[in-house]
Amino acid sequence: MPLTIHFNGQLYLHGPYISVLQNSTFSTQPNGSTFDFGTIAAGTVTSRAWIINNSGTRTLTITNNTSLVSGNGFVQIETPPSSIGANGGQGLFRVRFASTAPGTTYNGTITIQSNDTGQSPWVIHVTGRSN
Repeated sequence: MPLTIHFNGQLYLHGPYISVLQNSTFSTQPNGSTFDFGTIAAGTVTSRAWIINNSGTRTLTITNNTSLVSGNGFVQIETPPSSIGANGGQGLFRVRFASTAPGTTYNGTITIQSNDTGQSPWVIHVTGRSN
């Protein structure tokens, strides 16, 4: 016979608990997922922001907050705090995509190292194209 547990109230996660939202849609950006910047004209730039959320009961520490982004064509232009408070604390970071050569596909990675032992690193692959 299966065990069923019912509860009312809120679920509290002990320790830090990271999640990442794509700021323009406020949708969760899952760990290991890909975000597509789309196609922009060669020689132009665009940027997007993400929100790091901590729904845990302890401070979330981001150990690489000044170096989240790697890859050709992508650069971090806004830095989240190194400490994000518990119970809904948030930090924002922004990534710029700059295309230089027509017909080129660019790929990069956002890697968030934290003290959330169950979900570190949090990785988002980024891609974009120029025309």
